[in-house]
Amino acid sequence: MTDTEWVKQKLKSALGEPEVPEALLPDAMMETIRDTEEHCTISLSKIMRRAVAVAAAFLFFATALFYSLSRMEAQIPECSSANGVHFFSSEQEIVSEFSAGLPIYNFMYGKLWAEDAVNESTGATGAIDNGSTKFSAPENQAENVQEADGSLTDGDWLYTLNGYGKLFIFDVSDPTAPVLASELSLPDESYGGELFLDGNRLCAVSETYNDALGGTCTTLQVFDVSDRTAPDETARFSQEGSYFTSRIVEDNLYLISRKIPDFYGDYTENPDRLLPHIAREGKTYESVSPTRICRIGETRNSMFTTLSAYSFKESRVTDTLSVMSNTNAVYCSESTLYLSSPEGAGSRITAISLNGGEFSVRAQATVDGCPLNQFSMDEYRGDFRIAVTYDTSDATDNAVYIFDSDLQPKGKLTGIAPDERVYSARFMGEKIYLVTFRETDPLFVIDASDPTAPFIVGEVRLPGYSSYLHPYGEHLLIGFGRHVADGDSRDGTKVSLFDVSDPQHPQELDCVIFEDAFSDALYDHKALLIDTSRSLIGFPLCVGGELPYAFAVVGIDENQQLTVVRRVNTESPVYRGIRIGDVLFTVTENTLSADALFSDIHYTTLFF
Repeated sequence: MTDTEWVKQKLKSALGEPEVPEALLPDAMMETIRDTEEHCTISLSKIMRRAVAVAAAFLFFATALFYSLSRMEAQIPECSSANGVHFFSSEQEIVSEFSAGLPIYNFMYGKLWAEDAVNESTGATGAIDNGSTKFSAPENQAENVQEADGSLTDGDWLYTLNGYGKLFIFDVSDPTAPVLASELSLPDESYGGELFLDGNRLCAVSETYNDALGGTCTTLQVFDVSDRTAPDETARFSQEGSYFTSRIVEDNLYLISRKIPDFYGDYTENPDRLLPHIAREGKTYESVSPTRICRIGETRNSMFTTLSAYSFKESRVTDTLSVMSNTNAVYCSESTLYLSSPEGAGSRITAISLNGGEFSVRAQATVDGCPLNQFSMDEYRGDFRIAVTYDTSDATDNAVYIFDSDLQPKGKLTGIAPDERVYSARFMGEKIYLVTFRETDPLFVIDASDPTAPFIVGEVRLPGYSSYLHPYGEHLLIGFGRHVADGDSRDGTKVSLFDVSDPQHPQELDCVIFEDAFSDALYDHKALLIDTSRSLIGFPLCVGGELPYAFAVVGIDENQQLTVVRRVNTESPVYRGIRIGDVLFTVTENTLSADALFSDIHYTTLFF
């Protein structure tokens, strides 16, 4: 029996014959694909992956419905908290845990959520304080917490991964004439990945398929790049599961992956198949000790979220912790890692103290609804804050919850834009900015100066929506999203500049609309270049035509008006844009191009 046949059989026995929505029928899905191809030449695999994600979402909700009906006693209250953390004592206890649950629900629930959720690999290409305005650099959401990206620069060298197990380092000391300095192969059949850069230390995180384990593994490699022409690998560590995200806090790198246990066959006879595994320095994989595997609360989940701490000082992994959690969003502060995982109609939040590389589960809580992504969560003055959308049988609702450091409820604001959904969120000190959408784009300003009683202080309504919000100075906010006119969700890509100096009366100062254009940055915020040091916003576009792709740069002038300052057209999708001096670098799957930022001069294109 094939994997697909096995899943179909289990679904049929659990759900019967669920009615398939019209939008998911083959003819309707192919019509969607043809409509997309009118604008851009997108690879078939990319199109089908999106189509499969939609179908997977339907199966996920159908299966979740069955689960909720069969386990009504597991319904969670609107907001609760407890210290219900259970660490296991043996492999057999973990087997019993799974056997007592609902394997088919758990398998499908975890697998579909994992494949459909966007990786929380964070850090939009923005501006940080790098000592000068020489180059753009990745944004870090939380102070003193470094995040990774697929392409980086230190102003003299540019580093990029091509997604197929190759790392390239370019000499860009003369930005108008970049030169390939070195090329490095990552582990066999690697794909995807992100980079961290700190002086002469370069870290690469990638995924590979492990035949022995029969699944995906996440590998961290540490390189000494003192000699950029000959990088030297100094450390390697792998853990089972698909790469989800990573952070660097002080001298520790925190690696997070998600594994779906192997439910095929009789796993009671071979419990090792269920457990997550790790491999130090490229050695044989060994299972994580059951005493470092835990369940949070009473609900049984099907996925392991594995966290490992690698110490740069000690050049070793100091701790590994696996949580039975279908994690779909992560927020990290200097001291705490917060995991959000769906549970029933809500989410379970788990607070894990970092302790300099020694994990401890500090607290957990549940809320109605689910956060959109990492930007829907925040820690401020010791309080944890989260914005969620909650689905009912015939409507949606939105809320903001505030907890203390032990995840005890402290304050909440519910009933935010009923029948709409959160499309973006940004926490900025005592103010919280939310964008919801159904037919118009309300930008809400929430005053959270009193964490026990947050309230909406002002709002502005516009057509379309912003899928990403970014602070620009103290009183301005950049919005990136879609312009929607007359109910047409495909009208164009939009950049907005909001004035929030008067919280009661926020207003859109200006906007630029790229009609009939789509951007990957709408769902991958790392594709954005937000260079506040030079007042620039850059992003990839899919526009169709002879040169179907582009990278556009919009500038903010002294009068707080937006102007398109550069647009580079390409034959291939642009993954990243990076500025060094007055040169714009665009990275595709196999090219690096250098163009003048403020004129139409094209310097060179390197193929790799």
